Amino acid sequence: MTMKQQIISCIALTLLLISPPSVANPRIAILNFELNDITSLPNTIQEQQRTASIRPLLEQAFLLNDNFEIIEISTNTETTANAGFGYLFSHHDLAAKLG
Repeated sequence: MTMKQQIISCIALTLLLISPPSVANPRIAILNFELNDITSLPNTIQEQQRTASIRPLLEQAFLLNDNFEIIEISTNTETTANAGFGYLFSHHDLAAKLG
């Protein structure tokens, strides 16, 4: 490699290192929360609603962060992918594919 090629390579590498990343923001899907209450409290409608209220709070936090793109997964698609209670939680690889 000639001296000129080495200088050009060095400049290119320097520009690459100091330039901001051009990678898009990570995409995230927030699935519905399932109530898996292992406490002695009864599994009431109020408790299920309280648990479901976590999703909008989480979405709002991600939107305020501005580093994530939230993608929508239709309820039908999520229901089809979820083979049963806690399935997507236990199979994070399948949950990732869903997103």
